[in-house]
Amino acid sequence: MANMIFWILLWLLVAALISTNIIHNKNRKKARYRKLRDSFGNPDQEAADPVFFDRESSLLEHMKLAAPDDFYLDDITVNDLGLRDLYMRMNCVSSCGADYLQYRFKVLPVSSDRISQEIGGFLADPEKAADVMCKLDHIGCRSDIDGFGLIGKLSETKDPSPAVDILPVLFLVAAVILTGYYPTLGIISVIIMIVVCIAGYFSGRRQMDEHLNGLAYSLRLIRCGISLSENNEELEKYRPLGKLDIGSVLIPMKDKSVSDPLSIILDYIRMITHIDIITYKIKIRGIRENLEAVRDLYIDIGRMDAAVAVASYMLNRKHCRAGIISDNRINTVQIYHPLVRKPVYNDFSEDTPVLITGSNASGKSTFLRAIGVNILFAKSFGYAFANSFETGADKLFTSMALSDDLLGEESYYVVEARSLKRICDSAQPGCVCLIDEVLRGTNTVERIAASSRILHFLCKKGVLCFAATHDLELTHLLDDDMDCYYFTEEISGGNVSFPFRIQSGSSDKTNAIRLLDVMGFDKDTVDSANELVRRYKKTGIWSDK
Repeated sequence: MANMIFWILLWLLVAALISTNIIHNKNRKKARYRKLRDSFGNPDQEAADPVFFDRESSLLEHMKLAAPDDFYLDDITVNDLGLRDLYMRMNCVSSCGADYLQYRFKVLPVSSDRISQEIGGFLADPEKAADVMCKLDHIGCRSDIDGFGLIGKLSETKDPSPAVDILPVLFLVAAVILTGYYPTLGIISVIIMIVVCIAGYFSGRRQMDEHLNGLAYSLRLIRCGISLSENNEELEKYRPLGKLDIGSVLIPMKDKSVSDPLSIILDYIRMITHIDIITYKIKIRGIRENLEAVRDLYIDIGRMDAAVAVASYMLNRKHCRAGIISDNRINTVQIYHPLVRKPVYNDFSEDTPVLITGSNASGKSTFLRAIGVNILFAKSFGYAFANSFETGADKLFTSMALSDDLLGEESYYVVEARSLKRICDSAQPGCVCLIDEVLRGTNTVERIAASSRILHFLCKKGVLCFAATHDLELTHLLDDDMDCYYFTEEISGGNVSFPFRIQSGSSDKTNAIRLLDVMGFDKDTVDSANELVRRYKKTGIWSDK
């Protein structure tokens, strides 16, 4: 009777622990799903992990080999356009989505049809996007795990045999049965076999730990893919992989830290039965046999997650479907840069090289970056931040936000010259190059002479060069090569304001000394500077007398 009461109480305790754990997990999931649903269309609430953007992604390297005809942005262009800051405002739910989004932020692909269709679907149906986010959440998003790389490493595993773990468990079962006939001998045998099983378990775990993360990630990926395939015909081809997920619950997720009583009990059960190691060996063999399909699933789910992130960012911002045309030109209405809090929209259409002049802080650099960012989005996502946008760009290079290289012991001018040289070497039909303040790191006379010849060289047929400069002399030297545009300021009383609107033509207005006055510099300093300028314009000679 006492034994029966003990077993009843024990099972009641186990049932209570299981029920409590289930209720806790349900409440946690509900709270998480509510947060995910509320975040769609409000992506700035959380910043994405920049580690995903900065690291050497296995997926990016794979895509470079798989799609060699696509054009990949170099590091200078990525940095100049501020793509890292823009990436951090798009929150993917899964790490495969974060990896895929990083890849799309660094490429001008031949085609963006698939992801642009998905983005359009999520923009039209936010509820569908929220449901997809909730399903993607099961994969997890950890920047310290390279999911695509982990899956690839599974091909390096030896063919594991579960027999080594099954035999000790069978002997343990036999010892338990023996207790019914020979209690003393049976109990001794059970204790011995439990010790043998636990010792063997830690030995087996050490051997499987290297690839357990990759297997666990693959199984989560498959589980998510099967769930998403219920409303996605494209993912139905992965349904046969579902057989690999059967029994995967027996494998603990190494990257999930838990300390509740039920988990502790389950840990001891695994030590004795080796159920997770046995399941691991069976599953890893199946994953290896379907490795290419699992990799393709990673890419397809990553693309879907990236599409949700982009749609979430664009939902409450002005956007349009971008047009990809055969001519290397830019046609746009109300273009803007998405990172500007209160943007000013500009209309612009050009198929010839452009020289932009204007005063300090008037908007030249921001406009160039807006052009670059929208070319990337048009080519990589099929959308743009404008009312309409068309581009024929195949390649994109920039030379804008440069700095001297202290470690490489190179001056600013040398760094800038190298940057411009790479553009000159790569300038071919279909290329767009954006250059801000050509050769600003050297003296005025040589800067104007050299920069005019570099820009003249870049004004090739089929190459679309956009350059911003303070050197008004270039408008005369390049009058036959480039169309001129300018930004300007408005001065009223003691205040300077900027409309940030691009205008056709050139302007000889400057405001550097005027800004010093507005900022409160000493009046004598400002007046003497103005006097120096007046004398130079009159005589063509710099003189302090």
